[in-house]
Amino acid sequence: MNEEPCPFCTGTDVRPYVTGEARGVIDATTASGAVCIGELNAVRSWNRRPATPDQDWD
Repeated sequence: MNEEPCPFCTGTDVRPYVTGEARGVIDATTASGAVCIGELNAVRSWNRRPATPDQDWD
């Protein structure tokens, strides 16, 4: 599963982390995605977040 780059620093060191049964996604700048059940859902949520105004995700 490939995580999209961070929308804040454009870093690619984006990785899932585990908190009990829930998982979220966090990156090098400590921005975090939604807490989701399952790593796949967390990564999908991270990749579907709204782009910042200076990004073109298409």
